[in-house]
Amino acid sequence: MNRIDAAVIGGGPAGSTVGTLLARQGLAVTLFEKKSFPRFHIGESLLPASLAIFEELGVHEKIKQKFIKKPGGKWYYGDKAVFSDFSAGPPDTSFTRNPHAYMVRRAEFDDILLQNAASTGVRVLKQHSVIDLLQEGERVTGVVVRDAQGSTEQYESDMVFDCSGFGAVIPTKFQLRKENRLKRMAVFGHYKGAVLDEDVKNGWFVGQMVYNGWIWMIPLTADVTSIGMVIPLEEFKTANQSPQDFLETYMAKVEVVKKGLSPNPQLEGKVHIYGNLGYTTSRAYGDGWALVGDAAFFIDPCYSSGVHMALSMGKEAANLYLESRRNGKRPVDVFARYEKALRKDEALVLRFVDSFYMASRNRFLKWLVPATLTEGLNRQFVSVTGGEFARRPFMINWVYWSSTIVSFLFPFRATD
Repeated sequence: MNRIDAAVIGGGPAGSTVGTLLARQGLAVTLFEKKSFPRFHIGESLLPASLAIFEELGVHEKIKQKFIKKPGGKWYYGDKAVFSDFSAGPPDTSFTRNPHAYMVRRAEFDDILLQNAASTGVRVLKQHSVIDLLQEGERVTGVVVRDAQGSTEQYESDMVFDCSGFGAVIPTKFQLRKENRLKRMAVFGHYKGAVLDEDVKNGWFVGQMVYNGWIWMIPLTADVTSIGMVIPLEEFKTANQSPQDFLETYMAKVEVVKKGLSPNPQLEGKVHIYGNLGYTTSRAYGDGWALVGDAAFFIDPCYSSGVHMALSMGKEAANLYLESRRNGKRPVDVFARYEKALRKDEALVLRFVDSFYMASRNRFLKWLVPATLTEGLNRQFVSVTGGEFARRPFMINWVYWSSTIVSFLFPFRATD
């Protein structure tokens, strides 16, 4: 039996953050990653609120040298553009000094974070899958792991952090997982070709609203662009097309993409699909365990919230565990405020995303949003789109309920 202070399931941003912060304090941490790194992953558009965490982890300089700087995002509501310029936010944001983010290839980005975790003392075991939990009654006391050769081993630990993302090891074991109300999927790939859109050339995220969904362009290099769709599950099923044909049909008809790239861009690799993106869990912690990042919930890539939430939740979970050890308390006794904070963020982002989709379905809202978004109002929302989701809850709730009422009073169907 192996004995460690903390077991971390998953080597993505959440797992690397938890592992790094715990190992720095001298804890014996083992991280189990079922895949071999680097590996492909969704989530290439980052947020400026993450930069402070990059600094704390000690990876900001490598990220800065490797990836494209992202000044902000630009959304097209029909032919009207709504900008989220990170440099134009209110002066009290956490990213005032660094009002930008990065566009990343996740294989390379996640590898930087995982290598950094290993350099701080985290024992990283790749191609090791957590197949079960050790328990004493309701308390989780460790993990059972299978390696690439099929051998199994047990690791007893004081705390298990489930950072397994969509795999959701603990939520699956304890039947905690359920779908959220969005019920959408993603279809996306990397395309090589000349970029014609000036905003994309300059590192901006560019998105185009379509009926009940959206399409994105994310610059990864000077001539490689990530292009993808988020649409209802049923739309993809009824189209009866391959993922590549489905995506490229939209690329050929959506103006922002059609005009944004040179004709006939070449697909690199394959078009990927992610099934139902939206899910949550009934609990995010218990006796001896905590869920971090996508293992706890995933809302929608609409506002690029996933990676930042994984990083910030990882930081909070690690700090609470360290606090419990310093104070001689059980982690289960201090993690209530962790759950409260992450559920607040989850609810606000879900409402913000819901408001976007309401506008994509309603012709009046689709016109109203860009027509009434003043410079001052937009400035306030930059803090939200930059990653500070709980900073202005009143505004998010106001947008959500206003959109709900307008959709009810003026039920005019939007067009693409």
